[in-house]
Amino acid sequence: MKSLFTVVSILALSLGAFAQTSSEWTLIENKNGVKIYQKDEVCSHEVGTIMKSRIFKFENTTNSVKNVSFRLGAYYGSDECATCNNSEYDRKFAIAPNSSVEGACFDPNLDKYTVFIRYENEKNFNPDLSRVEFRNLTVN
Repeated sequence: MKSLFTVVSILALSLGAFAQTSSEWTLIENKNGVKIYQKDEVCSHEVGTIMKSRIFKFENTTNSVKNVSFRLGAYYGSDECATCNNSEYDRKFAIAPNSSVEGACFDPNLDKYTVFIRYENEKNFNPDLSRVEFRNLTVN
C-alpha cells in the first residue's frame, strides 16, 4: 500500500511540473480564410520557472494551403514597439487546408506562435506586455 501511495504521489508531482493555467481562445483577426486566436497561459517548467505567455492559434478554414507572414510587434508598457525593428520577429509559415497551428509553453519549435508577457515567480520591474500586433500581415 505504501508503494502504491508513493507511485501516485510521484506521478502527481511530475504532472504538476508542467501545470498550465489557460484562458479561453479569443478571435482577434480573420483574414482570407485564416482565423487568428489568442489566449494567455501561465506555464510551469520543470526547473521552477513560471512564465506567462500569449499563445496564438492560426486556423485555416479553407480547402487550400495558406501561407502566412508578418512581423510580430510587441509593446511593453509604452507606445514604442520593442520588436518592430528586429527581423528576428519575422514569421512565415504554411497552414494545411482545414487545420490549425498553435503555440505551446516552453516549446522552441512553436515559439513563433507565442510572445512573452512576464515571469510569474520572479520580481520583474519591467512592464508587462501591453499590446501585440501583426505588422504587414499577409495571408495567401
